[in-house]
Amino acid sequence: MQKPNPSKPAAPGLSSDRLRLAAGPVSAVFEDGFLRYIRLGSTEIVRGLYSAVRDHNWDTIPGRIRDFRMERGEDSFTLTYVSEHRRGSIGFTWNAEITGTPDGTLSYSMDGTVLTAFRKNRIGFCLLHPMSLAGLPCRVTHSDGSREDGAFPSLISPHQPFLDMRRIEYEVGGIRVSQDFEGEIFEMEDQRNWTDASYKTYCTPLGLPFPVEVREGLRIRQRIVIRAARTEGSPVRVEEPGTASVTLRPSGAEHPLPPLGFCLAEGGEALTAPEIGRISALAPGFLRAEVRFSREGWADRLAAAAETARDAGTSLQAALHLGADPAADLDAFGARAAGLPLASVLVFKDGEKSTSGRWIAEARARLRNAGISAPIGSGTDAFFAELNRGRPPVADLDFLSFSVNPQVHAFDDASLVETIPAQAAAVESARAFAGGRGVTVSPVTLRMRFNPNATGPEPEPKPGEPPANADPRQKTRFGAGWTAASVASLTAAGTASIAYYQCSGPLGLMESGGGAVFPLYQVFADLAEFRGGTLESLESEDPLRVSGYILRKDGRSSLFLVNHCGESAEAVLEGPAGTFRTRGGSRIQSGGLPLEPEAYLRLDRE
Repeated sequence: MQKPNPSKPAAPGLSSDRLRLAAGPVSAVFEDGFLRYIRLGSTEIVRGLYSAVRDHNWDTIPGRIRDFRMERGEDSFTLTYVSEHRRGSIGFTWNAEITGTPDGTLSYSMDGTVLTAFRKNRIGFCLLHPMSLAGLPCRVTHSDGSREDGAFPSLISPHQPFLDMRRIEYEVGGIRVSQDFEGEIFEMEDQRNWTDASYKTYCTPLGLPFPVEVREGLRIRQRIVIRAARTEGSPVRVEEPGTASVTLRPSGAEHPLPPLGFCLAEGGEALTAPEIGRISALAPGFLRAEVRFSREGWADRLAAAAETARDAGTSLQAALHLGADPAADLDAFGARAAGLPLASVLVFKDGEKSTSGRWIAEARARLRNAGISAPIGSGTDAFFAELNRGRPPVADLDFLSFSVNPQVHAFDDASLVETIPAQAAAVESARAFAGGRGVTVSPVTLRMRFNPNATGPEPEPKPGEPPANADPRQKTRFGAGWTAASVASLTAAGTASIAYYQCSGPLGLMESGGGAVFPLYQVFADLAEFRGGTLESLESEDPLRVSGYILRKDGRSSLFLVNHCGESAEAVLEGPAGTFRTRGGSRIQSGGLPLEPEAYLRLDRE
């Protein structure tokens, strides 16, 4: 489990550093210690299985694999290796053995040793059940042998669906599946709370104290066994491995394209004239500005943000972060609000993961008394999990809000692509308790902006290094494709508005100072042409490889396709035949459309 390398192909199509494994009728992919996409035929039964070392701040300490050995037959395999995890004072190593047998049984075991004492929150296995299991019945066996019948949650569960798990059994697509957990106490959480597309069964219950110190020499041993078999007489479709073409078909449901905004830099740095010109060309619905009352100069930064919004031809989403005296902060903001081009106001309280009702009521009363008529929203500045677990009263709100990033638990390209449908699930679950109010996502970033669950100070970046929340994929074609798919997912879920990224810099749409634009800038340029129009998602038979959507406005339409893989693919579009023109003006017929690796392709219908 080496540190993720965003430059290498790591998407769901098999690449040179991925191994396809077979255990009788069961197939899986092995990559850097991660056993993923476990299927019987074409039915996914497990999304992934891996072992993680999590420090006192829940940071994942990557491992380096050595001494890798493999024995592989047509319907069986054995993999062994050593994974070593080191960072600062942290030292942990473990021996892995993964086996697959002809009867469809997979076993993954770890035998680890603490090399140096350190504080940890978790060490051990995590098994990911795909979110496609939502609503399916299951049976859990507890450590005392008792059994509990339940179901995988449909709406996102705010808390653990199952505790004290020794075994789980379920049936999907005519396949009986079971998993046995050994060596620790396991429980399940709904990872869609963090837009992971899975339910995670993990070791070390959260009800136990953390962090705890593990002493040098401590051994940690665990094993998970997965069994899968067809029910009698059940037909199972077998997919052909390595098929290059992916079929997509129109979903038949058009959704209004919501207002799309961007974020001003947290420090209040002014945009240059070239930057403002490029942002203005994207027809942004708003610019989000942070108003942190605990920091000196907030009023000057707010005034500068308002001027930037006016110059860009748009309005402000003011994110208020109330400090020790919320009433004074709200009155101070209200006194300066006259003339601000406010699109909306977000209300957060320092020290609260989800804003409590008393501050929401206080904000509504004082802001309305100050003559501010803009919609007032609240919820959390962090993950959907915080909103789901601390649901605010909605009577004093015009909308709910939470942020999204795809890298809370995993960091490789494939895992980022997996989060796309879970973003929609989070919005749909929020709408279920929003009382008819809108749900906005603000902001969407590629990396976590801050850690709301840290139990100690975050490490400072070294001089000359980019900020810790910057991701090099911000500047790549992969980042553009991920962004396009995110917009489509959130739009189809009925999101009221979405804020993406900063305007410029390593977390933005272009180089600072008006330098080169990043590939994802073109995504928003295309969307700007259809502002006020509609989006229709394409249903893909393999959305982890190829996804797409259609934008329509005033009688014209364009088709957008994304290849999320580091390998070429072909998109086969079902539906009415048509003639399209590429961005370069070439005419092509619908049908098999070739896609370069990590391509973002626009086709305009004639």
